[in-house]
Amino acid sequence: MENFGKRLKSLRKQNRLTQKSLAKHMGVGQTTIANYENSSRFPNPDILKSFADFFDVSIDYLVGRNNILNTNNSLNFQKQMPLNIELDYNHIIETYSVMVREGNIDHAYNTLLNLVKSGLSLPEIYDNIITPSLVKIGSLWEKNELSVGEEHLFTEITKKLISHLYFHYPILSHNDSNALFICANGERHSIGLRMVSDSLEQDGWNVYFLGTDLPLDSIVQMIKEKNIDLIAISSTMDYNTNSIKSIIENIRSSNINKNIKFLVGGRPFNINNSIIKFVNADGYASNCKEAIEIANKLIKD
Repeated sequence: MENFGKRLKSLRKQNRLTQKSLAKHMGVGQTTIANYENSSRFPNPDILKSFADFFDVSIDYLVGRNNILNTNNSLNFQKQMPLNIELDYNHIIETYSVMVREGNIDHAYNTLLNLVKSGLSLPEIYDNIITPSLVKIGSLWEKNELSVGEEHLFTEITKKLISHLYFHYPILSHNDSNALFICANGERHSIGLRMVSDSLEQDGWNVYFLGTDLPLDSIVQMIKEKNIDLIAISSTMDYNTNSIKSIIENIRSSNINKNIKFLVGGRPFNINNSIIKFVNADGYASNCKEAIEIANKLIKD
């Protein structure tokens, strides 16, 4: 009977995942995954359960107690066949939102997995379910029908869910394009940017997600080291657009890479497209699907 390390390595390779990508989305170091696979370490019960849930297998199978593999493994991306069904997005958004608000994380996650099995792409789930649910919760907060704590909890649970959802869409091809993802200085909401970065990475890009409040010299250093072709910047607040303008101007004036392109997005740009010209960006996307199309177009022009 195979041990845990051999089973983990086999499952990882079957789903075309590197140790680095598996470690990234499990929230552990790459060396930890390597140690698990060479049997020099064994995970605690919580991590073991996370692996079993992620690969859609039983813990007994994972640790080598039996050889019964769930043949309906939703990670088997290439074998999935889209179902000829019409989805009621409004109903799904409402159901999903209620589940998350009530803390019913398992049922919320299963709702997302059913969408994976129905044939929806990662950007489609992000654009049609996750983003509208976040907008819905934000609207409730603005109407004082939801507390700040409840709004933050919904967002944090969503982050956890999408980090697991991402695993169900292994990268099947790679290109030579490199993208850097950052938020405007002072920005505290990065979930939208994260969804776009996931979508672009799944499309084959090499993605470097840095988040918010990065010093300019650190951004410049990353551009040099990673040969960045495109920088995506987001903001949810109007007053942060000045920060985006400053970032773009400073990077352009540094002459690191004259061909580098800037893609922007977020609530201010959705409301007023003229801000795109104000910040001197090369392109704008309102959702994940648009971001993929525009990013690929920008680096070809």
